[in-house]
Amino acid sequence: MVATPTSASKPRWYRVTPDRFLLALLAVEVLLFLSEQFCWFPFNQHKGWTVLIAVAPLGVAMLVMLVWLSVSVLLRRRFQFSIRSLLVFVLICAVVCSWLAVEMERGKRQAEVVAAIQESGGSVLYDYEELQELDERSPGPDLLHRLLGEKFFAYVTAVDWTRATDCDLEHLGEFTQLEGLNVDGSQVTDAGMANLEGLKHLDVLSLEDTQVTDVGLDHVKGLRQLRLLYLARTQVTDEGVKRLHQALPNCQINR
Repeated sequence: MVATPTSASKPRWYRVTPDRFLLALLAVEVLLFLSEQFCWFPFNQHKGWTVLIAVAPLGVAMLVMLVWLSVSVLLRRRFQFSIRSLLVFVLICAVVCSWLAVEMERGKRQAEVVAAIQESGGSVLYDYEELQELDERSPGPDLLHRLLGEKFFAYVTAVDWTRATDCDLEHLGEFTQLEGLNVDGSQVTDAGMANLEGLKHLDVLSLEDTQVTDVGLDHVKGLRQLRLLYLARTQVTDEGVKRLHQALPNCQINR
């Protein structure tokens, strides 16, 4: 009687294998990335937290895989995973590291714009600072400050820039969470107002003593969060104010 070869039995559904471990890691990273886009969790509201949380399970996974391999060698047990899983692991490492690099670059650009504003006599307010008593310390451990940058964990929420020009406003796109902007007495014109269209969180905007006209106000109509707008001593007409009020009925316009 000839014995027929038997195929290797598949691991039971509850058994942890390297392949399944890597798939679970992939699911965690995808969840974290989506949560960053749609703000599902409280930590998504804090700058830099999500990407660091994404780095943590990747580091833990690499440590676990190393220990797992060492124990398997010592006990002479199989430690095997498919080429597909290896490619998945490499992809996870590449994506998470790229994500971290992008966030670091954003923090660097934000710091450069802040420095330019301060050099021209302006000022900024970060999300961790109190309006009455400023806290000069950015959130996060000192070690991470040295590795990632001083303001990696901080959003700029308010800008006071009375010497701003139209070209200067192009850099405000780095402040994705900007809520207040004051350019009173600056050289801002209708051309510069186009740079405000992406500031979806803008709550207060002051354009007093600028050269803004009705044409410039058209760029503000898409700012649904805008609550206060100051237009004293500008070239905005009653008709322009009326059109803007129709687009933003909840915005208080002061002339």
